[in-house]
Amino acid sequence: MKNSVPGESILEFSGGALKDYETAISREWVITNGLGGYSSSTAVGVNTRKYHGLLVVPTTTPPFGRKLLLSKLEDEIQTSSETFHLSANEYPDVIYPDGHAHVKQFRLDPLPTFTYSFPGFLVKKTIFMPYRTNAVIVNYKVWNPSEQPAKMLIRPLVNSRDIHHLTRSGSVSFKQQAESRKVEVVARYQDAPPLLIGSDLMSYVPSELPEEARWYKNVVYREERERGYEFMEDHYSPGHLELELKGGKSEFNLLATGGFRGKGDFELLYSEKPEKVERERQMTVDRLEGLVKGSAVADTSWGRYLIWAADSFIANGRVIAGYHWFGCWGRDSMISLPGLTLVTGRYDVAKRILLDLANRRRGGLMPNWFEGETADYNCADVSLLFIYALHKYLTYTDDVALANKLWGALTEIVDSYVRGLNEGVSVDEGGLVCSDRGTWMDVKVGDKCVTPRQGKAVEINALWYNALRAMEAIAERTGRVFKFAGLAEKVRKNFFAEFWNEDRRCLYDVVGDDFRDQRIRPNQILAVSLPFPAVAGPQAEEIVSTVKEKLLTPYGLRSLERGDPSYKGVYKGNVIERDFAYHQGTTWSWLIGPFVTAFLRVHKEPGSQEQAMRFLQRLVGSHLIEAGIGTVSEIFDGDEPHTPRGCISQAWSVAEILRAYVENIKSKRPPFEDKYGGTT
Repeated sequence: MKNSVPGESILEFSGGALKDYETAISREWVITNGLGGYSSSTAVGVNTRKYHGLLVVPTTTPPFGRKLLLSKLEDEIQTSSETFHLSANEYPDVIYPDGHAHVKQFRLDPLPTFTYSFPGFLVKKTIFMPYRTNAVIVNYKVWNPSEQPAKMLIRPLVNSRDIHHLTRSGSVSFKQQAESRKVEVVARYQDAPPLLIGSDLMSYVPSELPEEARWYKNVVYREERERGYEFMEDHYSPGHLELELKGGKSEFNLLATGGFRGKGDFELLYSEKPEKVERERQMTVDRLEGLVKGSAVADTSWGRYLIWAADSFIANGRVIAGYHWFGCWGRDSMISLPGLTLVTGRYDVAKRILLDLANRRRGGLMPNWFEGETADYNCADVSLLFIYALHKYLTYTDDVALANKLWGALTEIVDSYVRGLNEGVSVDEGGLVCSDRGTWMDVKVGDKCVTPRQGKAVEINALWYNALRAMEAIAERTGRVFKFAGLAEKVRKNFFAEFWNEDRRCLYDVVGDDFRDQRIRPNQILAVSLPFPAVAGPQAEEIVSTVKEKLLTPYGLRSLERGDPSYKGVYKGNVIERDFAYHQGTTWSWLIGPFVTAFLRVHKEPGSQEQAMRFLQRLVGSHLIEAGIGTVSEIFDGDEPHTPRGCISQAWSVAEILRAYVENIKSKRPPFEDKYGGTT
């Protein structure tokens, strides 16, 4: 990070960081629109993933049905003797054109901005997405001090596909309807979303090439190749936009909209007056800066970026779990809710997220994954995390009306667990939850679960105890009767008896009728970190000490201790190879939040908060320019150098850093914590 004024920073790349191609393409950016749409690429504009694209938008109810409509722009300056390229693509054995070599600076502050230098020309390109609008606007500023005759040419490379798939020429065709400064391009299949492209000053010229010759073929996505997927794609070019460049400075804009409300968005935004676009850009910047002002992290050099990252996951009252490929997950939403919405003061958003998930419950279970009306109810922890998140919301808002509204859902959850109404979930005589449904460590290869955890999982029962205590507190606050009052104390006593591992001075990960899994995993930290901890006192301190010694890395907690025969220290290779490493040693950054909370719960001595801040230092420091620029990766290798892997921007990773920093390191307590019991 390049420091500017105190308490502020600019994420900026220039010089060697951009000249080294491998480094430059490993730095990725993503901006979003509050509806689930996004725009994303690398610091030199080379798309290295099938998920990269200038315009990705929801095509059904946001944020669902996301499709890539505009891959990128092939932009260039033509003079009488030379052509200067701004764009670059990877093809088999070649990078062409060479626009990556002319990027002199990339910065995110808060909008992605590229600066290009050519003989006689300087170009600045800024990309932004107007809030809650399925559109992307690219602003160009071109300086031509030599006043030599020149022309700007921009060829949109369009597509029309689900973000997880690839397109090859011949699999789809396009039709277009053009006017002087705008064009509508639509794929020829039923319910294809329209893509509308226009400019305030540039003229549109339809391609005169035969249909087959309009395709840019065999674009290589190296990240997909690395991950064992299909990695080559074709994009369609319907025509180009052009503009004669004047001497001095020229400024113009390109607008693209599509998907959900696409035509309406185009009509709303399109103008042949550059000043209108400038107002849209300023509104976008002002909104993002407004999220930071007054926040509890505004005085840090990194806080503004994590606030912006947190905003990127909030999509139409739902949470996008991670960019680029994750959609809406109940577990991720509930773990993320305090950090994304409560410590940032966005209580109205938190309420919408809670109500949306509550409305999706089925028989006392909340969905683990959902899109539209489709959902999976295959996990036992999501409903308990819902009670955790609602309780946290109430400690910030004292929204008794919502507590009353959701009381029926809460009691339905607890009742279904106690009475065993959901197949595979039951409560034993000791009050502990037994389940053969999935936990968050839920990867399967074929029919084989890589980390089988059937039985009494430690974090499920820690969440169960927390839920029972939260229910008691909510009942008291709302004047209701909780019919299972007293069960929590029984659970607490039996929890310790079942899970305490005297030999290793920590908790078993899973307990069954005839086994106790004593492998050291991070799940036990929740027994100390939750608002109502299942373990306190000296044993809690020993749990934290063991987790710190065996699992802590500078980027989070390993999912399994090193030295275990199943440990995998590097997360790479094809899908199966990666799945076998996902929860078998891979470091998870979201777990740093519970760890910091647990650490400061058992360490009250002077200097503890400074020590806890050191646990976060890499994640909020150098990592912000290592992978996803200004955000936090999903996972890291368990082995040094802990290479970032998985999604470049993960909701619960960002959220748990914000929550732990604000609540624990800065000791900013929820204002109504005393009314609802528990502790941060």
